[in-house]
Order: sequence, then structure tokens, then C-alpha cells
Amino acid sequence: MSFPPSSSRSSSAAMQLLSNGLYTVMLSGNGTGFDRCHGLAVTRWREGRGEKALARWRTTAQAAAKQSRRARFPVIDELASTRDVADRLRRAAAGVLLHEEAEVPIGALEPPLTGEIVVVVGPEGGVSPEELAVLVGAGATAYRLGPTVLRTSTAGTAAL
Repeated sequence: MSFPPSSSRSSSAAMQLLSNGLYTVMLSGNGTGFDRCHGLAVTRWREGRGEKALARWRTTAQAAAKQSRRARFPVIDELASTRDVADRLRRAAAGVLLHEEAEVPIGALEPPLTGEIVVVVGPEGGVSPEELAVLVGAGATAYRLGPTVLRTSTAGTAAL
């Protein structure tokens, strides 16, 4: 999800969701004002589910935006691969990977004054070791939100 920059910073946050359960994320994201959602086709999905899920996410985002009386609808990007997310992390001013085994708390993050902050939220069940290696190798830093593990639907909003 992308949130517009605040008036005191010219950086913006973009959330990369590694989940197929985005219904609640769309609802909570609309309430917090996101402008764009960047999806990821999780490798554990069965063939053919990605396009159906993408259509459902777009419909949900529009309905939630209407309910929230937003002036414009958020953009739901095409599905992305792990490689696409890694490329985005390489271009970002800061890359955040929410991970339940991370040593560094999210409060230790020093957000950059300019550029994009990419926040990667894993699926229910966690990021696979292969995904973790690729994303950290692309520049993401693993952070934990707290002593408990939040669901995908709330972790991204809590991080922002």
C-alpha cells in the first residue's frame, strides 16, 4: 500500500503484501488512507487463484473506499513476483520486512526524509526461508512489531 507523504517529509510508504487474504487489509487500509496496494503472487498458491484474488481485491478496495467516503479509489497493482518485490526494495530509500523472528524492534527504524519506504508483510504462516533470503538480500531489514505475532490483516497498518 502507498500512503502519500506527510507535510513534514517527502518520503512515502509502500506496503508489499505477501498474502492472499487481503480482504481485511483492504478494509483497514481504506480507513487509513492508502493510495496504492502492491500485491504479490505467493508461490504457495494453487495455479489460477491469483487473477481471481486480484479481481476480488480490486472490488473490495472500491467498496471500502465508497464506504469510507474517500475522494478517490486506491489503485490495486498487478500481481508481482518475489523478484519484482526484491527489485522494488533495491530502489527504495528503506526496506522493512516484518518478521516474527527479527531481533530489531520496528521502533528502532529511522525513516528516511525522502524516498519510498517499502514495508513487506508476510502471509499467514510467515515468510518462507527462501523469500526471507531474497528480500533481505535485496536490502530489506527484518523488524518485529512486538512480543506477539499479528495477523497479516493488521500487521501492515500497525507498522505504519
